[in-house]
Amino acid sequence: PFLFKLGVPSVGMPEMLHSDVSENTVTQHEQGIGEDDASLVKELLQSGVPLSRVVQLFEDKVCERDMTAIARDLVTQGCTADANLGLVVLERSKSALTQPEFLSKHVANLAADAPDELLDPLFFTLMKEPVVLSSGYVVDRSTALDEKGQLKFSSCPFTRVALLKHVYPLVDRRRTLQEFKEKRLEAMAITAKTLLDEGNFEEFEHVIVVAERFLDDLGEETYMHKAQQFAELRLSAASMPGQVASPCDLAKSYVRLQRTLRSEQIPEFTQKVLSLEAMARQALDENRLDDAAEWCDACATVQKLCNVGLSAERLRLELAKKRGDDLKLPRSRVYRALMGDTVAAQRFLEEEQIGTGDVLDPTDMIPIPLLRRRIDSHFANDEWHLAMQSHPLILGVEKVIVQVGHLQDQGHGNQKGNLGLALYDTEGVLVTRCNLFGTIRSPGYAFDDSPCRVLLQDEDVVANAQPGFSYHLEYTVGGGGGHSLHITNWLCKIYPLGWTEDLASYRFVDPEDDEGLYVGSADTNGRAHGLGHVLYDDGEIFAGLFTHGSMTEGVIYSSGQREPQHTMQDGSWDMASDVDGNVIVARYPVEADWLNDSSDSDASIISDHSDASGMYSD
Repeated sequence: PFLFKLGVPSVGMPEMLHSDVSENTVTQHEQGIGEDDASLVKELLQSGVPLSRVVQLFEDKVCERDMTAIARDLVTQGCTADANLGLVVLERSKSALTQPEFLSKHVANLAADAPDELLDPLFFTLMKEPVVLSSGYVVDRSTALDEKGQLKFSSCPFTRVALLKHVYPLVDRRRTLQEFKEKRLEAMAITAKTLLDEGNFEEFEHVIVVAERFLDDLGEETYMHKAQQFAELRLSAASMPGQVASPCDLAKSYVRLQRTLRSEQIPEFTQKVLSLEAMARQALDENRLDDAAEWCDACATVQKLCNVGLSAERLRLELAKKRGDDLKLPRSRVYRALMGDTVAAQRFLEEEQIGTGDVLDPTDMIPIPLLRRRIDSHFANDEWHLAMQSHPLILGVEKVIVQVGHLQDQGHGNQKGNLGLALYDTEGVLVTRCNLFGTIRSPGYAFDDSPCRVLLQDEDVVANAQPGFSYHLEYTVGGGGGHSLHITNWLCKIYPLGWTEDLASYRFVDPEDDEGLYVGSADTNGRAHGLGHVLYDDGEIFAGLFTHGSMTEGVIYSSGQREPQHTMQDGSWDMASDVDGNVIVARYPVEADWLNDSSDSDASIISDHSDASGMYSD
């Protein structure tokens, strides 16, 4: 009726609302209270008037029990999508818990979409920050604006009218959104607790699943207290006699719970999660190998995301032995997890009667090089920009050496340029960032225009590195206008945990006084000695043999080409143009990736249109 009064036609209305509006059948609970009163009660409840208010309006005509019964019937018959009405019925009527149809409809209402005015009209997702476009349409801020606050589209997607560059926040709509989210979460939490107390585990599970999905959509960081509440409810249910939650669900609950804990609560939490390990071992002892695999995965999830000392990799090794699988990979994972503890790692090898060659490939111990040939950037902001990104780490990190062939900013005005090494976890979330040299030209800047730094285990950016994490070389230019940053041969070498050989990386001058960056083996004095490379400032590369700081034998490769240009033997250049088939060329090949050198001059083009991941980039 309230829709008809607003002039909304019945034709085309959702079937549920159409049938509800046109049908005023009196149920058994309405007999004796008057058909008109019962009809009005239904209309008020369907229009969203709280049950408590309706009770006040009819306190002299309709008893509260009959009012609750009418509300319960509305929910059961699907005549309302108001999740709060079902919650009030649950709180007022214990008998509602025994009615499967009511519970099913109430849970469905909890999972229903938000009202249309709270949904982004382009993506049909719940808005977080509603803003109004100049065309009058309301969308979420993330839909309208990019990270820099600029409009993503020049015309309104709905009217095709050109848009003004400004959008305007809707404070009242945002407040309505907040109230809806909080009420929906509260309804879910109370419903779940009520069902758990009554032992209705099937419907309890449905509500918990709905709540977890809703939290994931909202971003649980904003609703940590509710995430904690739902996690505790699931764990409480799992601890009840005869109830067994899936390993995956338990792991997710422990992860949610861990994010809300204070430091003094960590020891108790650690003891609780050991139950996952116990369940895995029980499944292994009983040869329930499929179950054991699920429990092992749950242990790995909690160990990784909660940073607790579960033996996930050892459990997986035991599982592989029982299955008769190849043991190299699970053994390797155990060994890598122990590499921070030399004694424990050696004890493991002895227990398994294997050597390091059985758990590590030779390539695992090769340092990871990152090389950015050139950056000329004029980004007018103070944000960190990506220059290079490593592949995911295989092992932990022993040390990192970073050196720049040549570094300068605009040379005048304010000092704002910085270079950084950032560590990101497996989800791409920043773990920590190290400002490598400080702000260029600032009073505290202690380096020249070819800065170098060695980062060891006492630096967070090294100590926190784990398998699967990745490193980013990043830089800032500075906002305010007129700032620039110019970088040549920015090299970073990441040494895996357990690395022992000491390589050198320093500015090198060849016999013709051409300069570049040396990377390779070194003698006890840190001079080039053995195999190495010189990365010349003009882009050419020398690959060959060095003796106590001097070139002895090798090949010059030109930038951007695969063909060798010149060779050296006994310290002298062979300037012959034909070097094909030369035995020295065969002896000292160079990776093709080192030869790429497009030398783009605009860092914005490099960042937006070039692949900044991998080992080398221009």
